[in-house]
Amino acid sequence: MRMIETFQIWLFYSLIILSFGINLFFLIKKIYLLFSKARVSVVSGGYAHQTTKAEAKKKILAALVFVLVFSSSMLFFPSVTVRGGYDNNHDVEYLSRSFFDVKQINMVVGSKEASPLITDGISDVISGFSLNTILVKNRLVIFFSALILFALFIKLKLDYTAAVLGFGFFYFNFLAILNGNTFSTTSSNMFFWLSSFFAIVCFQSEKKNIKSNFIWVLSAIFLVLTSRYELFIISFIGFLIALGIFIRERKLRFTAIRKYRAFGFVMATYLGICFLWITHVRGFASYNGPNLGETFNLLENFKYQLIEHNVALFMPQASLLVPVLVLLSFFLILYRGLDDKGKLAKNFIAGPFIMFWIAYFSIIFVPLDLYPLHFMRHRLYFFVPFIILIAFAWDSFIFFLRRLRFLKILKPLMVLALIIIYVLANIRAVDSLQSERRTNDIELNFLSESQREMADKYIVIYPAFDSRFFLLKKYFPFYEDCSINKEAEYLKYISVEKFIIERKENIIQNYHPLKPGYVKAKDNAVFKTSFNHKFYTMFSDREKRAEIPIEIGFYSADSSKDMAWILNSNGQCEFKTGNLNKALKYFNDAVKLDSECLVCAYNASAAYAFLSKEKDALLALKHNIESRASYGNPVFESALMSIASNEEKEAKRLLENFINDDMEKNHHQNEILLNMASMYLDRLNERILQQKNLNCKMIKTALKSTKIYQM
Repeated sequence: MRMIETFQIWLFYSLIILSFGINLFFLIKKIYLLFSKARVSVVSGGYAHQTTKAEAKKKILAALVFVLVFSSSMLFFPSVTVRGGYDNNHDVEYLSRSFFDVKQINMVVGSKEASPLITDGISDVISGFSLNTILVKNRLVIFFSALILFALFIKLKLDYTAAVLGFGFFYFNFLAILNGNTFSTTSSNMFFWLSSFFAIVCFQSEKKNIKSNFIWVLSAIFLVLTSRYELFIISFIGFLIALGIFIRERKLRFTAIRKYRAFGFVMATYLGICFLWITHVRGFASYNGPNLGETFNLLENFKYQLIEHNVALFMPQASLLVPVLVLLSFFLILYRGLDDKGKLAKNFIAGPFIMFWIAYFSIIFVPLDLYPLHFMRHRLYFFVPFIILIAFAWDSFIFFLRRLRFLKILKPLMVLALIIIYVLANIRAVDSLQSERRTNDIELNFLSESQREMADKYIVIYPAFDSRFFLLKKYFPFYEDCSINKEAEYLKYISVEKFIIERKENIIQNYHPLKPGYVKAKDNAVFKTSFNHKFYTMFSDREKRAEIPIEIGFYSADSSKDMAWILNSNGQCEFKTGNLNKALKYFNDAVKLDSECLVCAYNASAAYAFLSKEKDALLALKHNIESRASYGNPVFESALMSIASNEEKEAKRLLENFINDDMEKNHHQNEILLNMASMYLDRLNERILQQKNLNCKMIKTALKSTKIYQM
């Protein structure tokens, strides 16, 4: 069973990397062709033709405009409040996962939003693990998402001004600005989702490169599935529609199925993998969608998501007209299809599809907010079909004005006027929400700023194995890293959880951020920030809701308990390299400084055992068990007892069971002991191997002495 699970994990991980590479390659290629001023060959209506000089000029002008928009928006983003972008600690959890760290593959693929983590991973590799670069990356990605949307409209052969309007209404919407200026995965989710639509349209519209575009579509949609599987449904239905058009246009018959057996095999395999992913995610992700009764609240949800929490916030006067404008847009699209034979099929497919899309989103995106920007990411997803509706409606509107004089001049002027009004209104909305920050927003921003100031002058301690442990280990010089300069000054981190989360689990060590005395009033804060707590998670049974004052920061680690923990971590580094005598000295010195340090005592017992000092090991372990029975771990202690008694096989069995049991439960409640168990197991395996080699040598020596070896 474990082998199957491991295979699945590696399969998903490999496919995410492969899909990302394929998607990025095709996006770069298609976007380059879109803006290239060279006389490239374009396929239209089955005939290849060269781009005209007018088209080339239009492309150059568009490229210059996008460069201007890009540079000005990148200058504007830093003035916007930085937010985590997620609730329930998910922003910290996703940031703590390293996509390209093989040891974290289970954590990466064990995420509902796995594929966006590859963009964080690339950002980490390029920047050398900078939190601020994650923020910059998300700003870039939301811009390129809008650019893909523009390319999609051009590929759909909508009027150029319709494509510009769609780009502007998406990118300059306050929700895109707010979501693009967070540490969360929303920007990457949007990038993958819009990429899938662009790939689908390219597959359906291009007469050449059918096979390569088909592979691109499957890759792009897989990235959507592994980012937000509820968005996958829309992408996949869009693909089925494109596939239907593809079959109809090429007049493929049932009798020709034999020619497409490979296609059928690929599709069957692909659907099987998609099903495996969905069952995989449903195994750990809780359902927070609508119940049966809520599925009938379409109009209420529509009003809540689009009007009350989007349009009304930047243009309250126009919010009352939204339902009328939506209906008018559908009317324009369908009427254009009847009036223009060339648009009949496209508009009569686009109209009902967008209508279904809006209805589906109005069902699944139910009101869940417990504060104004709680689910702002949902509202950005919800807004996308309306952007596409606006672009199609504007294209139809321009068609009905085709006989108007000076239309070529009026079109861009009207779009420019609309976008200017829209931008100003949305900037006001952004400004009105600047003070809307939650506890996690403040903490993540503080960590990002502290990282820039900290450089390599300090080493961070955080002896609590939660998501912050992995985030600090990933982005800061960390005490567990044996390669860093141990002479630097040590700082211990205090997170918001100390003040607002009521933990019930048993904490095995007395040195812990949630334990009394971890930070005392006299401790010096090197970096700190103070604020009043505001809503963090939806778990009201575990979180304090009162707006209590909080002070988080990095404090000097100079108490006896601090020094004991530092010595213990130094000892573990020596233990891993085989310097057992030096490790033992560190562990014993740690116990002297902090007699209550259980993990220090465990490590000292293990060092005695591996140095073949069985008597000392058993005495130390017996003392540890008797004095700390209330919060020790019996299974772990039994394994140590077996090591001390030279029962290698039993010790190995107990350690492996201890590690595997926690991995299966996926609780990681005893992460400190898990790390220690892995450390002991490595040393134990090495000792067993040495013993085997020694036995082999003894046998060979015995054979030589009896001269059987020569025979």
